[in-house]
Amino acid sequence: MELSDPYNRKIRSRDLAIDLDVLRSFVAVAELGNVTRTAHVLGKAQSTISTHIRRVEEVYGCSAFLRSKSGVALSEQGAVIREVAERILQLHDFARAEIGGRGLAGRLRIGIMDDFAIDHLPIVLRRFAAGHPGVRLDLRMALSGELHEAIEARDLDVAVARRPFGERGGYEICREHLCWVSNATWNGIDADGVLPLVMFPSACLYRGHVTDALEAARRPWRITCTSGSLAGVCAATFAGFGITVLAESTIPATLRKVPESAGLPSLSPTEIAIFVSRDAPKDLSTALIEEVRATMRPVESL
Repeated sequence: MELSDPYNRKIRSRDLAIDLDVLRSFVAVAELGNVTRTAHVLGKAQSTISTHIRRVEEVYGCSAFLRSKSGVALSEQGAVIREVAERILQLHDFARAEIGGRGLAGRLRIGIMDDFAIDHLPIVLRRFAAGHPGVRLDLRMALSGELHEAIEARDLDVAVARRPFGERGGYEICREHLCWVSNATWNGIDADGVLPLVMFPSACLYRGHVTDALEAARRPWRITCTSGSLAGVCAATFAGFGITVLAESTIPATLRKVPESAGLPSLSPTEIAIFVSRDAPKDLSTALIEEVRATMRPVESL
């Protein structure tokens, strides 16, 4: 059918239109290389992310990703689409800031917990920088307990950290499951009957929750290795020093969840929130909170 009249041109224009939210999902999948992880980071259903990817491929008439068991990688055409999509999103965020009259400038000291930084931080910071080019960001990676201390001491303006169990402070972002995690060969049987643990230092807010759960279950335990970084904890667990506990979204492909048949105690979900110092610049901290919440929509499944 000829598309020469205005009505048909309007139909074709609508068919080729693409929503900004679709582009954000596409860019996030390209960055994280995994649809399931992207769904968790953005707080969307996995089916929604898959629908967004299909929409991009329909509009541009190509396969944007090469798929494998371990995840997805951009095809040659997908790399071109990503470059264009990032440019579109940056221009949109910049226009939104300019037209909104925000024109923010200054310095913002941000603390991010280590396991949040791996997946979520690049997406949040890219959007924030595009919308607020006049703001200088000073970043610190640390465990949640250390970030809470820095907020109290006013050494940080804003911190994205886990809430202490039983407390309600901060602006909640999401909740996620805590999982027992091991390497592929751990069979749940300890030669001496004591459970070997690979743990974060005491500044990790769920370390005490884990050991309390083991005590309540009367399961003997000992800490065989301690590391202050997620990479260190995962490496030691993979090497067989023991099992560990990780937030579900941070479990790498090299490790696995311990099956329920191992008889380990269940753990309460962990809550992630944004905490703001009393001396933080209000306009800058508010803008960052808005960006984090827009990027990480609350997870309702827990």
